[in-house]
Amino acid sequence: MFIYSREEGNLKVKIGEHEVPLPKKPADHLILNYGLDIVDQKFKKTEVPKELQKFKNSLNFQEVQFIENEWHKRKHGIWMFIKGHPIYIPGTYYVFLNYWILKSGKTPEFRLSQWKIFMIWDYVVRNSKVLGLVLFKPRRIGATELTIFLLWEKTSRTRGIHTGMQSKTKDTAEESYAKLVKSHNSMIWFFKPINRGSTFSKDALSFSYPENKITKNSLEKSQEDEFVADYTDPELSSHIDYESSTSLAYDGSTLARYTLNEFGKIPKRTDMDPITCWNIVRPTMELDAGQTIRGKALFESSIEQIGDDDDNNLDICNRMWDEANTEKLNDNGMTTNGMIRLLINALEAFKSDEWGFPDEQATKRHIENTIEHLKKSNKTKEIADFKRKFPLTIEDVLKPSGNQTSFNATNLKNALDTIDEFNNDGRPSCRRVDLYWIKKDEEVGLAYKENGRWIISQDVQPGMHPANSYTIVNGFRTPLNGVYYGMGVDPYDQKDTLSYLRSSGGCVITRKLDSGLDAQHLDTDGDPLNFGLGMKTNQPILTYLNRPDDPAYFYEDMIMTCFYYSTSMLYENNLKAIKTYFVNRGYANYLQKRPISTMTVNSMRQLEPGIPATAETVNLYFELLTSYIERFYNCIKHPELIYDALETSMKNRQFHDLTVAWGWSLVACMGNYTYTKIVSQEDTKKEIFDLYDVNDLY
Repeated sequence: MFIYSREEGNLKVKIGEHEVPLPKKPADHLILNYGLDIVDQKFKKTEVPKELQKFKNSLNFQEVQFIENEWHKRKHGIWMFIKGHPIYIPGTYYVFLNYWILKSGKTPEFRLSQWKIFMIWDYVVRNSKVLGLVLFKPRRIGATELTIFLLWEKTSRTRGIHTGMQSKTKDTAEESYAKLVKSHNSMIWFFKPINRGSTFSKDALSFSYPENKITKNSLEKSQEDEFVADYTDPELSSHIDYESSTSLAYDGSTLARYTLNEFGKIPKRTDMDPITCWNIVRPTMELDAGQTIRGKALFESSIEQIGDDDDNNLDICNRMWDEANTEKLNDNGMTTNGMIRLLINALEAFKSDEWGFPDEQATKRHIENTIEHLKKSNKTKEIADFKRKFPLTIEDVLKPSGNQTSFNATNLKNALDTIDEFNNDGRPSCRRVDLYWIKKDEEVGLAYKENGRWIISQDVQPGMHPANSYTIVNGFRTPLNGVYYGMGVDPYDQKDTLSYLRSSGGCVITRKLDSGLDAQHLDTDGDPLNFGLGMKTNQPILTYLNRPDDPAYFYEDMIMTCFYYSTSMLYENNLKAIKTYFVNRGYANYLQKRPISTMTVNSMRQLEPGIPATAETVNLYFELLTSYIERFYNCIKHPELIYDALETSMKNRQFHDLTVAWGWSLVACMGNYTYTKIVSQEDTKKEIFDLYDVNDLY
């Protein structure tokens, strides 16, 4: 739910992956609801005196004091006991709960899920190293009202600023803007700045004095129920507007706040690209080459159907989430895109109790019962859809629907379920590691690293040549374990690209089938039992996906991979730079030649290593992947491969380097699917991670 912690005398609350610092907690007896029974410790809305519910020209001392206290709460927040917990409610959430009028005509009710969003936003606003928030959440938790309120709250109390909003379409942006204006018009008068124009301005809500000022004389003539404005103070001169769904809409502006609603559901054939949009908006909120932050952004999307309308939406969501990872800060103390991230999951969002706290156990039981029933009914697709609508983890949120894949989506999702069951037993199916030179060109080391570039499910096994083994042929190092492995590489050699969906370097090592070692998992015809469940061979055992700015770093990573596993690689030889790098480094014999079984009469004369990406060879690896996923899907231990394959089609393969590398690895295995191998019974009992040095060397 939430966890308070103390560090050097400071109180913090754990929300998602963030520890949010709190203001100094007052003595318990000074906290609202102190001394009440827990059943009565609920959020209580502030009761505005009847005489202050409409504007008054003349105020007595108590009325002035009440208004000043409300402004103090708006700025500093309050502490309140709710269900036995001392909870700090930031000023923004206090105003939202007490004074913001929803579409229904009522004020919101306290919900812990909303409180978490306001708390994180308060942290974003106060943090000089954070530009904004990437938020994923289920539908129907009031996020649209929340985001437009945050725009209004900042703009309505700050002089001379511009705030803006966009949404997945122009129509939804107009709808959100209309809600904002309506709620502004209903705001209590002592929080409501004067705005120019009519009660509904189509262009912008401008907090400036109207051209025709409201005076006593004009009121007497119009007989309208309105207050008489005081024009002696300078006008606020701030405004909120909205723009159509185009990436360049706010180019050249100076923004103090910005929101993009439903950024994960941008329809096809629009001019809105959230990544490009953020690259345009971000400079409007920075000064001094990003050293000074003057604005904050909120990118929000509900979860259901992310990625279904457009091939790129899921890639966008993954990239926005990954680049907001606070565990990957640069030397300036900022994330890659400058924002931080938050997921509100299904347990937090649904079925709140009378205090506004989520009934997590009831929701969890409901989800588990529903999934179990669908399993018994063999409703695999429905299970995946249900998990996306009611996610427990970010993996559930960003899991592809499978609508775009060329492969059997049901089998791929079954493979994910198999991995989940394996991981629930307490042993990960694969681990992130880094490879590094212990002694260059002599020994590569392997170490666990949380953000390691490689993901492995199987180390070099007993009975093979040891890691880092090689022999010398014609004066060059030559690998020894090629009989066991097929390594496929989808390289790149461009340092720059205009597309944010730029190609990365992908690598997959597949362990070839050993019919002797896995005899108990094969029938008499050599077909797998239970789709390969329990097999040790005929499976991908390493993946790599990365794009260093300098391709030479990628090429060196590939040399270390080949050297450690003592195998050659089959690479896409349309790109020549990786071959040049290997040859110049003395690793020409680690470049695999195209398997003879894939050659035509014409290609038999081609002596260059690697394989060209032609219509014929691309069709080949798609056929191999299709067959593998149909027959051996329970052999797959790498979720990242499955997620990528769930999005991959013949049409969009250029964006899915990992699946392409996997396909080449299967091509690299051709002609060597079965072989005889003698291995001791003791060796067959070894687990895949027993061979690691558990001491992290970094």
